[in-house]
Amino acid sequence: MKAKIISLCLCVLLLSSAIPAFAASELEYEKLFEKDHILKIEIELSESDFQSILENPTAEEYKSATVTVDGETVENVGFRTKGNSSLNSVAKSDSERYSFRIKFDKYVKGQRLLGLDELVVNNMFSDPSYMREYLSYEVMRENGVAVPETAFANIYINGELYGFYLCVEAIDDSFLERVFGDNDGNLYKQEIGSSLLYEAGSDYPNSELKNGNDTEKTGLKNMIEVLNEMPDGEKGGIEEVLDVESALQYIAANTVLGNYDSYNGSNLQNFYLYEHNGIFL
Repeated sequence: MKAKIISLCLCVLLLSSAIPAFAASELEYEKLFEKDHILKIEIELSESDFQSILENPTAEEYKSATVTVDGETVENVGFRTKGNSSLNSVAKSDSERYSFRIKFDKYVKGQRLLGLDELVVNNMFSDPSYMREYLSYEVMRENGVAVPETAFANIYINGELYGFYLCVEAIDDSFLERVFGDNDGNLYKQEIGSSLLYEAGSDYPNSELKNGNDTEKTGLKNMIEVLNEMPDGEKGGIEEVLDVESALQYIAANTVLGNYDSYNGSNLQNFYLYEHNGIFL
């Protein structure tokens, strides 16, 4: 059996799993993601730094930039390319239309944009409609699933229009605060090969702790062991460590919407696990 939680980070479709109702917080940055408005995101960085990014995009090296989103400006922000297969595909082509990650607290601890610590702007790779990722989020949102905030945006780099992108709230501290009311849990990003199969003595290197204090991955290891010990046809103790409804809804959604860059896909990657009050979501 495969289990799962908050999914994320793929080329075209990007989904999150359903979660129970928590005391979500209202954060000021939510006003940026109005559905009837196209954001204007202006990025200013030195020409030498921008050329360095374009000359070696797969390095995904952060550069310092000043970022303005609809008139709200933050200085000394981390800016880099992002992606995997989409990044490599663009790098091998004649295009320079990369996806980018904007991390407001990369160089200044605690720095945020209206409470937002990080966002990504996706190039909608291999989607001539520019709508697949956006509509996938909206389908899940309409069905009560906690997904990142999204909005379309025109991206300007050093004063020049760079392209039309989808702006997506990153799965990070501000997302956790908005959805759960706090960011006190342990958040793991699952890299390629994260099968959640039990391996005695393993530190599960494909599970990267992004937030939280469980550096030994004690809770994660326990959840994986309980998951793999489920007797055939029985629940065992799985409901004590995993929100099963959330996991099943995640799998169903990715199957229906064709999100193969997920736990459902052959690469077993680009999903998140969040341990909140002892239960993984």
